[in-house]
Amino acid sequence: MSCFRVAVFLGLIVLSSCKDYHKDMLEWANELPTNSSREQVKVLAPDYLVIDWENPEQVNSYIYRYEITKIRGHEDPVQIKFYLEFENSTFLKHGWERLE
Repeated sequence: MSCFRVAVFLGLIVLSSCKDYHKDMLEWANELPTNSSREQVKVLAPDYLVIDWENPEQVNSYIYRYEITKIRGHEDPVQIKFYLEFENSTFLKHGWERLE
């Protein structure tokens, strides 16, 4: 019985050390003021996110999307692309789309 307790204890340690920051990312993005500049959002970006600031997707002549390429601890089995959208370099919204 003591081996079972040790296994459960070790399992809990492993699970607690593998935090999925997906929910934290959504909370952070929801709290971003819509009038924030791209530079302000860069400074506010938490260290558990990797955002591709160098290769924005141009939606139209004044709207650009910056992909969140990595969320620490988040495994994505359905392949969803998360992004931050800026209009004239001002934060507009965050969103997602499913990749086909």
